[in-house]
Amino acid sequence: MTPFAGLLCSDAARLQLAASAWHAPPAGHALAQDWRAGSACLIQWSHAPGSALQSLRSAASAGWHVVADCRLDDPEPLARQLDYRGPADPGALVRAAFDRWGDAAAQHITGEFALAAWHPARAELLLCRDPVGGYPLYYHQMEDGLVFATDLPLLLRLPFVSRRLDTRTIAAMLSNDTRRPASDTYYEAIKLLPAGHILTHGKGGLVVTRWWRPAAIEIRRSDPETGLRDAVTAAVEERIRDGRKVAVQLSGGLDSSAVACIAARRLKQTGRRLIAFSSVLPPEWRGPETDERAHVEAVLASEGNIDIRWLDLPAQCGPFIASEQGFALLGQPAYSNVGHIERQFAQLGRELGVDVMLSGFGGDFFASWRGRGVIAALLRERQWKRAAAELAALRGAGTGTWPRLLKREILEPLVSRPLAQKLRHRRARPAPALESLAVAHPREQMRFICQPGRMELVLNASVQFFSRGFGVSLRFPLLDRRIVEYMLSVPAGELQRDGETRSLFRRAMKGVLPESIRLRQDKGPAFDPLLAARVAAARQDLQSWSERTKDLTCWQHVDHAGFVRELAAVKPAAREGWRPGMFRHVLQAGLLARFIEWHARNESCAP
Repeated sequence: MTPFAGLLCSDAARLQLAASAWHAPPAGHALAQDWRAGSACLIQWSHAPGSALQSLRSAASAGWHVVADCRLDDPEPLARQLDYRGPADPGALVRAAFDRWGDAAAQHITGEFALAAWHPARAELLLCRDPVGGYPLYYHQMEDGLVFATDLPLLLRLPFVSRRLDTRTIAAMLSNDTRRPASDTYYEAIKLLPAGHILTHGKGGLVVTRWWRPAAIEIRRSDPETGLRDAVTAAVEERIRDGRKVAVQLSGGLDSSAVACIAARRLKQTGRRLIAFSSVLPPEWRGPETDERAHVEAVLASEGNIDIRWLDLPAQCGPFIASEQGFALLGQPAYSNVGHIERQFAQLGRELGVDVMLSGFGGDFFASWRGRGVIAALLRERQWKRAAAELAALRGAGTGTWPRLLKREILEPLVSRPLAQKLRHRRARPAPALESLAVAHPREQMRFICQPGRMELVLNASVQFFSRGFGVSLRFPLLDRRIVEYMLSVPAGELQRDGETRSLFRRAMKGVLPESIRLRQDKGPAFDPLLAARVAAARQDLQSWSERTKDLTCWQHVDHAGFVRELAAVKPAAREGWRPGMFRHVLQAGLLARFIEWHARNESCAP
């Protein structure tokens, strides 16, 4: 990733102040000389000193000055369309696309990107992000202009940008209220440009509009699994094309195993091997937990082109060990309960020289969708026989009694949700956006997830943590824009057949996945099988920390009594024995409390 920042204002002293504050580059990057024109300043950092400056100058002749942080899926078709013969640099290609199409260039770019463009003659600034949102772009609006950056800490360096925390965002995160605006951040003065949006700032003021909405894809009704397999294969292969040494986070589930198998086969064609990182129980572990070692070994046996690295951290490796490093790199808390495992993966990747790491995260949101509501959707479409057959298949598989199945698959989706909405209307009380989502139509569930501000909470933090802290490009092939659009177009009945959940993905991965994984019906243990054990092992230290800090402002926002109560109740257990309060009060609320305390501590040390 090549971070960039910029400032648009009429105050020359402030322009100079920003350039001076940004003189020190982000971690792991060399400083590229900034470019200025009148009331604007653009600056970009790169691993190669001077390369960003050269790109800036080459784009200046077209009237637009463009900086971009991007990863393109397949640049060759775009280069041919543009008749582009310049340097083989994704950023330069994005700038060429912008020169040709202006603010419509985003429609022609497939991949992850954030870009900023300044037109001196028109005094117009444009900021744009890709549909899914792996590359963030933050901004702060001033009376006389705008300041922006791909890295939140770059904005927090500026003395004229307030570092005051936004208590509304903190409250929304603590209550899992997904109705919060997608542009909100943890800081009152700083906004996030939502994924799939364009910001324009000029004589007409500041305007933010959404440029991407999922397109309808034509599905081959007789063979939808082939289209999905092609899309998943392309998404994986395109994300390893530029990798010198590629790794995958392999959990042994459907999604990560599919990514690993496709990547291993593609790399073998070019004489390269895939490295797999798997989180498992320590040797000779005695406890109620289980791990995915057997399923991971099935993937290794099926491919023969994967080198495994087992991560078996002891339980004493606490859940918050990576939190302060994350705060410093991101300027905010990461939206993850397994940051300690992610840090170890990133660190190990750096030690092994990995430059590209794949993750199967998000597969069960779209490609291998695993929600409910298919039978109710069939009934809405008047496919009576098919709905009855699916109910019978579920009953035959032993997933519930007839009364339970009728309630879960029909009454709740078709009756409970409309009734709940009617009662809420009578009470004039809004409901959280997640209420009744589990019984919505599958397409509604997917559309909710791909709304701006949902997935990018995870993607923004994870991508930047790996890149900024360890020089590893973390990529999510199963969240490819084309997969999302494909799954939003698939008929609901294809998602479940003969009572088999995740059916379309299972059919698509026939011949790709080992059968023992392709046909498994259990979700499997967690990404970190020792998560509860880690909390229990760290209980004394966490209690001591909460007591030392109980008079600080962090506990004005977070329920201290709830934290202490749930912390005391945690005990080592397998996934099915985890308490919801462990996540809400200890891991999530505890991380926010640590962030608020860290922020206050750093503010008190600021000059």
